[in-house]
Amino acid sequence: MSKFFNVLRFIVVLAAIGYLGWKEWQAQAPEAPVAAAPAVETTRGIASGSGKIEATSFNIAARSAARLGEILVKDGDLVKAGAVVARLETDQISARKGEAEKQLALAGLSAKTADSIVTQRQAEHEAAEAALSQSTIERQSAEKRLSRSQQQWAKGAVSDQLLDDDKARVQGTIAAIAAGKARIAAADAAVGSAKAQAIEAEASIAATRATLERIDADLRDSELKAPRDGRVQLLTAQPGDVVLAGANLMQVLDIGNVSMTFFLPASDIGHVAIGNEVRIKLDAAPQSVIAGTISFVADIAELAPKTDDSDDARPLVLRVQANVAPELLAKHLTQIRTGLAGRAYVKTATDSEWPADLSDTLVP
Repeated sequence: MSKFFNVLRFIVVLAAIGYLGWKEWQAQAPEAPVAAAPAVETTRGIASGSGKIEATSFNIAARSAARLGEILVKDGDLVKAGAVVARLETDQISARKGEAEKQLALAGLSAKTADSIVTQRQAEHEAAEAALSQSTIERQSAEKRLSRSQQQWAKGAVSDQLLDDDKARVQGTIAAIAAGKARIAAADAAVGSAKAQAIEAEASIAATRATLERIDADLRDSELKAPRDGRVQLLTAQPGDVVLAGANLMQVLDIGNVSMTFFLPASDIGHVAIGNEVRIKLDAAPQSVIAGTISFVADIAELAPKTDDSDDARPLVLRVQANVAPELLAKHLTQIRTGLAGRAYVKTATDSEWPADLSDTLVP
């Protein structure tokens, strides 16, 4: 009998030890992980997918090599389209402009001088033509007089000397006409040369003005401006640095084009189209709903992004992009941050109604 009680006592002790050990293991065992929200979900005619707020960026660069004079913004600053964000040093450009302005003044004087010479040469040409006309008239008169003298000489009414004088007078007018024609030819050449000089002076003026326009463009380009609204992300140069043509000086986030890329079940492909309304909730501000529209829908379905190390089969999903409404971006520029996680909701049926939590708290 005593042997039986000893065995029974041993079994009870062993059971107690096992129970206490199990309780201790239960107390130290890690809690089961809370299941994360599914990457895609479709309920009550509304499909949803998780994603992050994204925005494209653009670079601001110098058009020509120069020394960076000053930077007017810092990392994180908001900039409006057209705002000056940096300036290049313009000493050399200003010197070139001063030189070009002097050349323009000299070219203007040369043009005036050339015009005066053209006027003078044209007057000389007109005088030569008038002289030639006078010589022609004198020749006609001398020839008529010679004809009368010859008739009178044949009758013995005039002397040989008078006849010879009339002949000499005709030869003189012929020589005067020849000289007049030569002077006209010379005047024509002088007028042509003067006009060529005037054209050259005008061309020099036009070329110098074009040079000044290029210099003025360089001066304007020395003020680097933001082409669009954005937030400065990264400065890649500092005042005093010599920057090359086309070298980026800063990277700016384009906050005028903010979107979220998310995934929807492939079965909803027939219910999602560009332009459809989207509602976005951010994890950081679940009480607010952001309005947007679908701007991109992938043509081909793909496997859902892998979120853990499990080997579970992943469903086919559709990649979708939604852009935040421009009027909201304009009102909340200072609150816009990229990388914020959230969830986008899309109607999958035309008769679906937005639930209260997606319709009554839209960001104003």
